[in-house]
Amino acid sequence: MYIHDEYTSTLTFREDAVYQDGKLFFQDDQLKLGMDTIYTEDLQTGEMYPEVVNNDLDYYTEAVGAGFIEEWEYDKNKARFEKDIEYMQLFTPAYDELNGDYRGLKAIFNFKTGDFKKRFLDEEGLVKKDVESYVLFNLGFSSGQDPMISAEMAVDAMAHGYIEPSERYTLLLNIMRSVKEGQASVYEYDPIDFDLEKAAKATPSDYFDALMKKDTIYMEDLITEEMQPTVVEIAWELRDVVGIRFFEDWYIDPDHFGLYKRVKGIVLLMEHKDSLTGEVKGVKPYAPYYIKLNPRL
Repeated sequence: MYIHDEYTSTLTFREDAVYQDGKLFFQDDQLKLGMDTIYTEDLQTGEMYPEVVNNDLDYYTEAVGAGFIEEWEYDKNKARFEKDIEYMQLFTPAYDELNGDYRGLKAIFNFKTGDFKKRFLDEEGLVKKDVESYVLFNLGFSSGQDPMISAEMAVDAMAHGYIEPSERYTLLLNIMRSVKEGQASVYEYDPIDFDLEKAAKATPSDYFDALMKKDTIYMEDLITEEMQPTVVEIAWELRDVVGIRFFEDWYIDPDHFGLYKRVKGIVLLMEHKDSLTGEVKGVKPYAPYYIKLNPRL
């Protein structure tokens, strides 16, 4: 296990249980936290009396999310997006100890994943199919209550990730090259109801044409002093991309605690702003198209 890259303990697996430094850690879907003593007030006498409680935690029902630290590699010639999962965290809700108010998330544990063996890239190793996840590049926002907006936005606080700007630009540029040169296929994308098998295939020209937005602005005629409508074209740029939506299958190597994310496709994301205030409310597709990649089998 690791906390802030500092080694804390060793996890081992044997006999359908996980041990931490030789002591039972996971068994029967429970995190074995052991016993503890708490003090409870007697409402009649006002005195505090000790009570022994079991802190074992059922992580299947208590866990609300997982976090990953990953290394990314994109092959523009094969349109292949590879993720090397280095660390993993499992999160549960965190509440104020005094008033019980929700305060956010806390990690149950952090651990360094092992090497993933290719032989688990089959039904035996498949643990989750058609996973949709987000990574946002250092972007913060508050989600609105509009269901139509929320349906097409990433609103998960755990989705945040940081990529150095020059590396981010290189990654996005290589993805665009894969689309332009045909290594990656594009399909029409509906953020509310998307099914690749039913989606219409598009062309690279369709994708890049969608990055040109037409708008009408009004400009004053200096002679007549009247406002005249003018149609202008606004081109989205790579700097407008603030995140990626991934479509993946997840595989696990139980022998080495290895995890592999098979990236099948992506949708690039840009800011969604309130039309009146300009406040960032979330994200939306950079272009209304799904980019189909070519993962290794």
